[in-house]
Amino acid sequence: PTATGTSVYFGSDDQKIYGLSSSNGALLWSYTTGGNVKSSPTVVGNLVCAGSDDDKLYALNGSTGALDWSYTAGNKIRSSPVVSGGIVYFGSNDKKLYALNATTGALIWSLSRAE
Repeated sequence: PTATGTSVYFGSDDQKIYGLSSSNGALLWSYTTGGNVKSSPTVVGNLVCAGSDDDKLYALNGSTGALDWSYTAGNKIRSSPVVSGGIVYFGSNDKKLYALNATTGALIWSLSRAE
């Protein structure tokens, strides 16, 4: 899980990303993905990012759980994303590292692992 001052976020094998109240555990929202969520979410501002076994990285509104954007990689995303300088970085099971614009989800670059 990932916690902020008022919320806790986590993914699950029921193909959902959850937002809970950190004070009492009440469900704030859930978002259904197309696969199990093994990635720990990362939070920057009001953006919650997590990867799924459906090959997608999801960027959700931390208050409502609404989808801001998603990006489809070449395989399952089980690494936990990191956000720095307005860029979301994550790895995928297609042996690539991706860098996306945190606001739009647009691909900035990807790097394949050298064999």
